[in-house]
Amino acid sequence: MKKYIENAGSCIITKSLMNGETKLRWLFREEPINNIDTGWMAFGDKDNDDYVNNPKNLAIVDLNTLVNIEPTVLNVYEMPIGTDLIFINENGEKYFINSKTNEQIREKVKSPFMVAFEKNLEFLKKNEYSKDTIEKLFTKSDKITLFTVGNVDFPTGEIIIADPFYYLHSEKYRQILNRTIPIGKYEVELAICDSKTLYKRIIGAKLKVKNDKVVHYEFTMPKGYTIEDSHILNGFGVDAGLASFCDASVVEKYTKFWYDWQKDNPNKNYYNDYFNKFFEESYKKYSEIQTNSGNFIYWEIPETHHKIAMFETGFGDGYYMSLWGLNEKDEVCEVVIPFINPELID
Repeated sequence: MKKYIENAGSCIITKSLMNGETKLRWLFREEPINNIDTGWMAFGDKDNDDYVNNPKNLAIVDLNTLVNIEPTVLNVYEMPIGTDLIFINENGEKYFINSKTNEQIREKVKSPFMVAFEKNLEFLKKNEYSKDTIEKLFTKSDKITLFTVGNVDFPTGEIIIADPFYYLHSEKYRQILNRTIPIGKYEVELAICDSKTLYKRIIGAKLKVKNDKVVHYEFTMPKGYTIEDSHILNGFGVDAGLASFCDASVVEKYTKFWYDWQKDNPNKNYYNDYFNKFFEESYKKYSEIQTNSGNFIYWEIPETHHKIAMFETGFGDGYYMSLWGLNEKDEVCEVVIPFINPELID
């Protein structure tokens, strides 16, 4: 059997279809009963109600078995729960018809996850974010959990936001932001969704500076520039799927640790051989709000008392913007990073 799909999961097909006694006609997707089940069921063109209602005539098989019987299934296997299709094979053409809409499906259908991913790319390119959008990201609900990772200290009040594995140690790529905050320790809060399409995923991060009402948000800029300097690139790049809020002086301590570790471990991987264990421990401690690889850590730089919160960035690698949350006196109340459009959470 040819393996078209890795870790495909199981489906239910009639034995008549499996044995070649019938040809594929009906394909529909129900709610899966476990983590292996895909929810797909396939019936043959000669299968009647009496036949399919008899459990002895049904078989649980790998989804690849069905694809080997009819490879056109590859066009539709990522369609959502509730899908109801009729397979057409006539005049040398093979395609599906959506029985609910009568739409013909002749090309591969993107998964709901991929559709959400592409829509979110447009969200990340926005020139501004409304106060309502940011508030939706950080409003607790049955789909969104707000979690405080820990307090991060700011001895100078100068903020750097960067990918801790790729850019935080790099003077060339990291940037101090254009506003400062009072010296002190501040909570890092994560908004984490548990969504049918997006699964468990960090959708936003916030540095909570001042407990006051935010009246508007504006994009952060590099030090020395303002929001009026539209020709200056703001935001930050991510290549390890992670971000962090740090004080400029703490970054210097982190940079020393990074270069010392690389020097002492020339043949080792920074994540696999050092940080992986911290993410595993985080997952064990907070498994209800993370995927099994661990999505955030609260880590202390060795030989210092400085702690850094590292957290995953929505869909991972990319380019993200951060915003100042300002009160009516134009004082910084918070710094936020929107990773995912809250409208995509189902």
